Amino acid sequence: MGSDWLTGRLGDYAEVQTGPFGSQLHKKDYVDIGTPIITVEHLGDNRIIHSNLPRVSEKDRLRLRKYWMQQGDIIFSRVGSVDRSVYVHKQENGWLFSGRCLRVRVNDTNLDSRFLSFFLGLESVKEHIRQIAVGATMPSLNTSY
Repeated sequence: MGSDWLTGRLGDYAEVQTGPFGSQLHKKDYVDIGTPIITVEHLGDNRIIHSNLPRVSEKDRLRLRKYWMQQGDIIFSRVGSVDRSVYVHKQENGWLFSGRCLRVRVNDTNLDSRFLSFFLGLESVKEHIRQIAVGATMPSLNTSY
């Protein structure tokens, strides 16, 4: 009897996308009413914190469609506290994630994104993520892992 566990690199089962680079989105682009952008500060305990969200206009939202979130995505802090992540819920569909984050979008039907989200939140997995982060002063993740 074989194991039902998937093995391999995260990139074998999911698309990993870094957020928009600074030249694509500036604080001056933020508006009072528009589509929310989550930043590292909005990464709570596997849930997005919905307070004090920066927002962008519809024009910028469409321009940045590569960085839209959808239900089932997992958003990580890419710099600093690299082990922080959240699961994206239906109400957050179409929101954006910032350049200091990266998005994991499962593209394999054998892997449930909610299960992956909880797995990535295990302390042993978070410790592994901290160990593979590069940089002594400001740890950061890249998409090659």
